[in-house]
Amino acid sequence: MIKAYLAGPLTGTTREQQERNVWAALDAQAKLEDAGFAVYCPHLRHYLDLRHPRTYEHHMRQDEVWIAQCDVFVRMPGPSNGSDREEAYARDLGLAVYTVEEAIRDLGRTAA
Repeated sequence: MIKAYLAGPLTGTTREQQERNVWAALDAQAKLEDAGFAVYCPHLRHYLDLRHPRTYEHHMRQDEVWIAQCDVFVRMPGPSNGSDREEAYARDLGLAVYTVEEAIRDLGRTAA
């Protein structure tokens, strides 16, 4: 099973925007899982933060550990400084970078 790290916008100007970003990531995760991928979705850390807040740098260090364990990096559309940083790290590690649609089209048949 191909392990995919899913990156995309998280923070927003309002709490509602942040929630929409989390839901969009969960929708993308479901699509990838349906195509046979094992997905790590850092957006779920949003819910940890509501109960046990962590710093931005803490999250980034955690994310780098997971990126290094994945086979591919999947990027959702939209501006995101954190995702830009994660993508640069993934590329430095030599991971291929895909959109959700590209990953499903190009790898979905072989992911399972």
